[in-house]
Amino acid sequence: MDECLAPGGVVDLTDVTVDKTARCLGRGVCTSHDAQDALFRVLRHDAVEKERRFADGTHRCGVCFDEVLGSRFIRLCKPRCDHRFCESCVTAQATIHVVDGTVGSIVCPEPGCGAPVDPEVLRRLLPAERFERWEKLTLERSLDAMSDLVYCPRCEAPVIEDEGGDHCGRCASCMFTFCSLCRESWHPGTVCLTPERRLLVLESRNRGDAKMGDDARRRHREQVADAMAQRYIDREGKQCPRCNTGVVKSEGCNKMTCGGCGCFFCYKCGKECFGYEHFREGECSLFDLDAIAAWEREMNAAFVVQENRNRDAHVRGGEVRQTRCPKCRQPNWKLEGNNHVRCWSCNQHFCCACMKVVRRGQETRDHYGTGPGKCRQHSAD
Repeated sequence: MDECLAPGGVVDLTDVTVDKTARCLGRGVCTSHDAQDALFRVLRHDAVEKERRFADGTHRCGVCFDEVLGSRFIRLCKPRCDHRFCESCVTAQATIHVVDGTVGSIVCPEPGCGAPVDPEVLRRLLPAERFERWEKLTLERSLDAMSDLVYCPRCEAPVIEDEGGDHCGRCASCMFTFCSLCRESWHPGTVCLTPERRLLVLESRNRGDAKMGDDARRRHREQVADAMAQRYIDREGKQCPRCNTGVVKSEGCNKMTCGGCGCFFCYKCGKECFGYEHFREGECSLFDLDAIAAWEREMNAAFVVQENRNRDAHVRGGEVRQTRCPKCRQPNWKLEGNNHVRCWSCNQHFCCACMKVVRRGQETRDHYGTGPGKCRQHSAD
């Protein structure tokens, strides 16, 4: 279109011939209600256009460093971050952490970000059973972050402690009332743990947050188990005077050997001893009266059983000859010509012909026979 300029550069509109048909161009019509609605429409159009351009192009994944089409990228943590990684890398990372139980590590792999992955992204990428496991572990992890939550020692159901600081838990599943510190039945008015062990258990429970990972409950159980073992030792046993290892005597004499450092000590007074002079010169006895009585009852019962066997063999007309065990020197009897005898006192097997200890199994088969250097298992003498 030609334009006529008047002298001085001023447009003379009266001389301009305008073709109105050529000027009928497309024109945008605003349908927004207000300026805010118009801004929202513009921003949405801009975001959609950016997503389209990103999906149509190829980009380098920050994990595997492969060039991947933009449509195969996953945005992990909307709207906390805008980092994207390829679908295969995100799926592999989530699968590994769910299988290992470290669901707290499923975060954005961008250095310095660490934003948690959106659950809807995991639901889309993981199989149904893996996603259910993720939900279960995440719930347990959230429960472990509660300092007043404990688990029932019978059915392992989560239980909230009663208010008041008495550490009483009432399980709604199995109706068991228990102490949340020692995990035994509720014992009002009784101190179950020493102050040191009590503090360790409470600190372990308070540390059961997200920073501790998914093994918070396991560590708390270990602390409770250690506290209960220490409580049992304090009530029933003794500690080694050299390394403080707990020792509980089940039977036998009062001279104990520590399983940790090999120290010999007296179970009565807890002092270290080397020989048996401590029991001869001091007030401590080598054997307790109840231990002697229990040993006598056991030995007498075994001796009665052996006597009954001898009487039955004599009634049947079998030959009975007395001998002695080569190990404990207790009297035993050879019955009906069998040289293989088991001592009623120490349960040691021995040969009545040569008075050697013969253990059961291959040693017994090698000892008896008809060849040179072997004893006959049955003989009349």
